[in-house]
Amino acid sequence: MSKKCVASCLLVLIWMSLIFMISHTPNDASYEASKEIVSSVVGNTATNTMVLNGMTLNKLVRKLAHVVEYFVLSMLVINALKNYNLTNKQLYMYSLTLCTLYACSDEIHQYFVGRSASISDILIDTCGIVIGILLYKLYLEYKSKRLMN
Repeated sequence: MSKKCVASCLLVLIWMSLIFMISHTPNDASYEASKEIVSSVVGNTATNTMVLNGMTLNKLVRKLAHVVEYFVLSMLVINALKNYNLTNKQLYMYSLTLCTLYACSDEIHQYFVGRSASISDILIDTCGIVIGILLYKLYLEYKSKRLMN
């Protein structure tokens, strides 16, 4: 196995560990941390009073964090899987499968540490995964068109 392959797989494991540690944070502490972040950006009063389609700004930020976490994970998994002789279709399907399974395991983990496990969070995570895969696919198309010119 090449050093590049080992390094890219190690990055995946580090990112998964980071997600695991974040998920292990008690619900109250997690909520307060995101509330502080939102408060520092938009001000204290807007954190829980600003509502977009029935969702407080704090909750929206928390859901967007799921998208970003799994967007990054999908990019890292794609980068790791590129080291194997896979077709692009296999690369996308394996990335989607591995990342979605990790999202499911993350929700199960949250259940066992006293946080809520949510199918809607898995769906939100999957949106981040799909965005990552689609952007990678667009990047490859752009790159191949650029080489043709």
